[in-house]
Amino acid sequence: MGQPAVVRMVLDALTRTIDGSPAAPGTVQRQRGVVVNIAEYAVERKLLGRNPITVLAWKAPKTVKSVDKRAVVNPDQARALLAAVADQKPSGPSLVAYFRAMYYAARCGQVRQ
Repeated sequence: MGQPAVVRMVLDALTRTIDGSPAAPGTVQRQRGVVVNIAEYAVERKLLGRNPITVLAWKAPKTVKSVDKRAVVNPDQARALLAAVADQKPSGPSLVAYFRAMYYAARCGQVRQ
């Protein structure tokens, strides 16, 4: 595992989920931490001379997902949905602002992870 090409392959594999879609940045960082700890343990057991993960210059890719505006409800549908939420007692009125903010974010076109 000390070869840079192998280490990069391992780290690049962390950026994808099992189905091949991009993994969330927090997931990538958490999994990288696990791999770093495994390599540190291998150094401690004298299986590796140094930790190859921390020596390698590698940054996890940033992901920004665009929302398909065709998948977002139109303004008339949104008003009807928000009215239906407001009618739900006891928590409906307090959820309207939450769902309104979600709708606004979706209409803007980008959701950051």
